[in-house]
Amino acid sequence: MSPNTLWQIGQPTLGEATSPGQRTTVFPSLPWTPEFDYHVEADADPIRQPHMPSHIGLPDSPELPGTTAKLNIHFTLDRHYVSGELWLIYDVGRADRGDFRLDGHRPDDSDSDDHEGEGPRVVALGTVAQGPHVLTLTARSCPSGQSALPGCDIVHLQLQALQLPSGETGIYVPPGRVPAAQPPVPDDTVSPHPEPFAPESHLDDTTTIGAKHTPHPVFGKDSEMAETRPQLPPEHQIATRTVLVIGGGAPNSALVAGALCAFEEQGVQFDVIYTSGAGALMGLLLTAPNGQGPREALWQAVEMTGVSDAIYRFFPVGYKTFFKPGPFTRPLNRWGRMFKMGQFPPRLQSGYLGEREDRLKRFYNAWGDLWFRNRGNAFQRLYNDWIDLCLTMMNPSDLNLSSRGMCASFPFLDELVDWSKLELFPGQFYINAYNITDQKMDIFNKAQISRNPEVFRAALAKPFIYPPVEVDGKLYIEGADHDPISIGNLRDRFEDNDLVKTVVVFDILSTLDDYILREPRNVWDAYQISIMAPIVSLARKNVQEIQAATIEENQTRRQNFSERHNGAPYEGNELNGYILNFEIPKSQRDNILDWSYSNLTSLWRIGYQTGLDFVTHVGNDLNYRQRMKDPLREEKRVFRRIGLDAVESY
Repeated sequence: MSPNTLWQIGQPTLGEATSPGQRTTVFPSLPWTPEFDYHVEADADPIRQPHMPSHIGLPDSPELPGTTAKLNIHFTLDRHYVSGELWLIYDVGRADRGDFRLDGHRPDDSDSDDHEGEGPRVVALGTVAQGPHVLTLTARSCPSGQSALPGCDIVHLQLQALQLPSGETGIYVPPGRVPAAQPPVPDDTVSPHPEPFAPESHLDDTTTIGAKHTPHPVFGKDSEMAETRPQLPPEHQIATRTVLVIGGGAPNSALVAGALCAFEEQGVQFDVIYTSGAGALMGLLLTAPNGQGPREALWQAVEMTGVSDAIYRFFPVGYKTFFKPGPFTRPLNRWGRMFKMGQFPPRLQSGYLGEREDRLKRFYNAWGDLWFRNRGNAFQRLYNDWIDLCLTMMNPSDLNLSSRGMCASFPFLDELVDWSKLELFPGQFYINAYNITDQKMDIFNKAQISRNPEVFRAALAKPFIYPPVEVDGKLYIEGADHDPISIGNLRDRFEDNDLVKTVVVFDILSTLDDYILREPRNVWDAYQISIMAPIVSLARKNVQEIQAATIEENQTRRQNFSERHNGAPYEGNELNGYILNFEIPKSQRDNILDWSYSNLTSLWRIGYQTGLDFVTHVGNDLNYRQRMKDPLREEKRVFRRIGLDAVESY
């Protein structure tokens, strides 16, 4: 596999590291600028004379000529690149002083500390879509006394592509570099078969929230049972595909957002994603975020919908999620952004404090940053959410007796989701919606969704809250009202021998039924419970259907294998089914449906830790984008494994 250079800035050094005064690349003498935008295609000679600053300094560094605090490199890709095809080679004097992000997202491989000191560094960029992109470089601080000029120098930047065989990923090793360790490949030929904790007749006994179970040591290569398991015959196909099922439940979607952030951070990827209700938005933010990475988009969803606790205490309504219908909703919201506050107190820039500017500015900014981290964020949120509340009250609504719904149908959806990215998602993505014209459930694939975003609005058109949505001449309402945990055409995949290895189900409804179905605190809480109560009952039935389908599929696989191999015992290729149980503190029970910022962020943290623990315990049954990072810590967590002759709890 020979690399193909897509673009190059500057020239690589020869032999030992070249100091800035010895470079063969000539940089023009540009004035200092806090942020510099460089367009590769527009530069006449980017290799020998790139028209860009030669040094990236810290935000509070001296404002010297030829220096910038932030460098944005704009470029365009003419096709879609999968993981292992696109590599960035960069030399900024010292690798530990430079930091970069692609479209606001730091590639997973850039976090590693396997290369420090002088010289170039090679980083895999993962899957990158066709179209325009921005590579942002900033400088990291270094200990005092190490450099007369803090920051990093621009020596050499190069984007290279490899043409890989279809469906493969590769590790590119440039000349002079030690080959990197290959990403661990989960041993799909070995599937641990733990002893059951509970008989099949006690399925409901495993759903207790808050129960603690010690995980059975069968996951990973350290398991004695896994090491002694016989290998499959070579003629037997190995199941490798993974499926993610994201259920509905809008008030608790922060749990899903946190767990998905953990999965994305650990490099977990899925071949098929089924979504229902509010789970559709979480799935879209994972696969097709607009202008940022999946982790940032999933966290932003919590930031955007959470209401300041000081306001929610007196006005407990999710007015940042449910908008009044009418023609002024979008214009007023955008106009209101002009009055919102950024960081408070604001950071000082140049030219305010005269001769002692640097010392006083650094002291002021350090104090301001400390105050903002401890108190300013709450003040900023209170002020900005108050602006949103005022705009909500000012917004004239066209709601009347002939209206078919109370709220506008997701007026800001296009600001969150990039529909072109969804079509480039390498796996399959599905959303369900109920067709009230033909009285049947319809499943939409990613091509239909990206071509007509109204499909998403149809999938969340909760009766009374949102009006029905027309798609291709048919009227639709929310699919989660009928199938809150939808497995779509998964049974058809089993019948077509689609080799599914693992099914992961995010169930935030049936596992939290005793938290949702309870005595209401007030009228608004009672209204939310009235919406969630029937969905919880349907979610229980969906979970039972998934359990039955998984057990039935394993029995079919065993029978077919035995017939093909003259009665040989079936080993090692079972379908693994997992249902995530989110452990919520009892003290949060009565507030679990609140749209307050404190509740949503607390749920996000619980979901994030649950996702990390899940990857820790069942990592061998998942697929990974590059490699699985080491988990932060090991904790006991509740989840259930289904698909065998009994259900096991951990």
